[in-house]
Amino acid sequence: MKASNTLLIGPDSTYAYNTDGEGAYHSILEFSPESLKTGKVVILGSGGSARGIAFSLAVSGKIQNLLVCSRNEITAKEICLLVTKNSNVKAEPISQDVLLTRKEEISLVIHTTPLGMKGQSPGPYLPEDFFNSNMTLFDIVYNPLETPLVKAAQKAGAKIIPGSEMLLYQAMKQFELFTEISPNAEDIIKTRERLSKALENR
Repeated sequence: MKASNTLLIGPDSTYAYNTDGEGAYHSILEFSPESLKTGKVVILGSGGSARGIAFSLAVSGKIQNLLVCSRNEITAKEICLLVTKNSNVKAEPISQDVLLTRKEEISLVIHTTPLGMKGQSPGPYLPEDFFNSNMTLFDIVYNPLETPLVKAAQKAGAKIIPGSEMLLYQAMKQFELFTEISPNAEDIIKTRERLSKALENR
């Protein structure tokens, strides 16, 4: 996959994992599973998180079409190649200008760039009139939770998946990798509450 955020170092070997993809996938299944079925998924950005998310969605068998929109055409094409090599998903890179003309095809928008993050350019990546009430936006930025992109999508009536959910679920996967203990539903609820309070104080 060529993107990792977790290392398991043992006495004889070291393994690298990407938990962002699984974290995002579980977040989508919990908040908007229908968005994986009703239209095309577009990922905005082509960094490590985008790569992990694209791979996890592709191998899940839940999607058929994936678009990757990024200023970096090379990495966008690399992600599409990764997806098509490892699944039956049709993946294609797409420019922002072309994406704006194909918005009616989109059911799920996953934003993975730093735009809107505290200390970064506010964006938004897409204009307000791109969104509609049939779409779901998953902005993985969690500081702040209400980015300009989230506000634009909310105003248009789109469903929102909070960025803190990917942070939560990828951390749960890391915990499982480190301890070989799978968090239960109560663990997830309690951790979500603590995470929410921590983010409120930022």
